[in-house]
Amino acid sequence: MISLIFAALVLLGILTGTSQIVFLTLFPIRVVSEWLDNEFNFNLTAPWLAASCFLVIWLLLNKVLSEKRLPKFDTPVILWALFLGWSALSMGWNETWGFSGVALARLASLFLLFVGARSLFVGKLQVRLLKALVFSSILSVGACLYQWITGEEHSANRIAGGMVHPNNLALYSNLIILLSVAFYSELKRKIFFISALANAGSVVLALSLNGFIMAGIALTIFLRKRVRLFLPLVIMVALLLMTYSPLTKRVEALATTQSTLQYGYSSNSLAWRILNFEELIPLVWKSPIWGHGPGTAEEIHPSKAGISPHNDYLRMLLEVGFPGLILWCFLLLSVSLRIWRVAISSERPIAFAVFSIFVAWIIGSFFDNFITATAFQVNIWLAIGSVLGSAEYTRSV
Repeated sequence: MISLIFAALVLLGILTGTSQIVFLTLFPIRVVSEWLDNEFNFNLTAPWLAASCFLVIWLLLNKVLSEKRLPKFDTPVILWALFLGWSALSMGWNETWGFSGVALARLASLFLLFVGARSLFVGKLQVRLLKALVFSSILSVGACLYQWITGEEHSANRIAGGMVHPNNLALYSNLIILLSVAFYSELKRKIFFISALANAGSVVLALSLNGFIMAGIALTIFLRKRVRLFLPLVIMVALLLMTYSPLTKRVEALATTQSTLQYGYSSNSLAWRILNFEELIPLVWKSPIWGHGPGTAEEIHPSKAGISPHNDYLRMLLEVGFPGLILWCFLLLSVSLRIWRVAISSERPIAFAVFSIFVAWIIGSFFDNFITATAFQVNIWLAIGSVLGSAEYTRSV
């Protein structure tokens, strides 16, 4: 019953997209959005995350009362708590209660899902949870197909699948691809191969250069001894990329020589990002210790090239200062080392899959806004928690 409830919440999470734009291609949602006269900001993510967190808290309390012991407090949990605590102090120092309160609640919900999955979804429940994550991707795949067929694009032949941006779709789809191929290598069921191929199609339709790079990084780490098993999938994706002309146009645009000092829109996305970074750095030094408050990056960034930092580490510097960035980096390092040890000791493809996409996310965050990609963040922290929790459960029995 628990796994069914959680699977339903995961489906709602994917349905509601990320923190800004919902699954706009679904007709019933669009009707409600238009009725509220708020089509492009109708947000169901917050109540879904709240429901998930209340479920986790209730289950954890029941487990604590029945077993008479607290969940494990190790380095990743402590670092998460310290990071949230510093973010709360930054919010208080800057008195940014509105923007920071929402951002802090969102980060706290990811922490709760991580702790909850680690404590509750172990053994057979881990497999059920991860399968729910994989099969819930049918909603994003369906949105991609709908947008592709109807021509409802995000911009320049790119498709976002109901999420805020095509790059967010690509990262989320990469996670599902890795989980799918991991299940396929363990269970040899074709449905997971189909899932991997369908989500690879979503990455192609997203036309995310960062997404392709992260996919290459993740697959290089993950495949290792499994090249022969997944060679057909790699060949199919390569053929898709070679025959998809909008992708070649994006690569050509990236190769153009456009000045990074020129304001305004540029088809050279790398030059556009460098301009963005140049404008962010002076803002960082205005408040290097406390930052400007969680969730405020878009509000205080006066860039003529765009309003989002497009670098999660610069975002952390801007919002919670150097102490917050240091805590966040130590958290990522601690979690990656834990997953790597589990992957090496267990030799389970699932653990390698989660580690691979986690490393790809860490690298991809240098050039994008992935900390705000709610669909990916919820799925990755649930996956991490269940992988670490299952390893601890296996050692204890």
